[in-house]
Amino acid sequence: MSIADFVLAFVAIIIGLGVADLLTSFHRLLRGGRRVKWHWATPSLAALMLLVTLVIWWWSFSWFSNVTSESIASFLPRFLILVLSFLMMAAALPDEIPEGGIDLKQFYLWSRVHLWSLMTATLGGYILFYWVDHWSLGIPRLMAASGPAMINFAMAVIATLTPRMWIHALAIGWISAVMLYNNLSWSIGQ
Repeated sequence: MSIADFVLAFVAIIIGLGVADLLTSFHRLLRGGRRVKWHWATPSLAALMLLVTLVIWWWSFSWFSNVTSESIASFLPRFLILVLSFLMMAAALPDEIPEGGIDLKQFYLWSRVHLWSLMTATLGGYILFYWVDHWSLGIPRLMAASGPAMINFAMAVIATLTPRMWIHALAIGWISAVMLYNNLSWSIGQ
């Protein structure tokens, strides 16, 4: 087993746990039937969080594919991004459905600061890691290359700070579109 295989296996476990938690929570909502009052924002943000995590997992291949040596110190920043991704997915949907039912709009409004703070931290950590990893490009090229990600980060900050649903719809739509446009055709391997 190579060092890359060793590290990527651990990455897959963390990502897998987050995906499993999100899908289990979604399954509980589906099984809740009439006890669940659906609202677009909660599943949309959960899908976005899953997309962001998928992109991070996809990029993790490039983080580690050519690694011949790795220290805990150099792994920690990447690990923190993975932890934020896990926490983001674990918080995206309610864990349980009370006997009296659940209103997903109320859940979203009640947890929006927490949810969007995790999204903000994940996107911010990703940008910071990208900047550190590509510092040799210079500030102008870094700004140009990370411009869409910085707009995503700003949208997440704004969504954290306001309860206005139209802003949340705009943030979810914008970040989803940018993530898909920038990453949908990105291939790993040869």
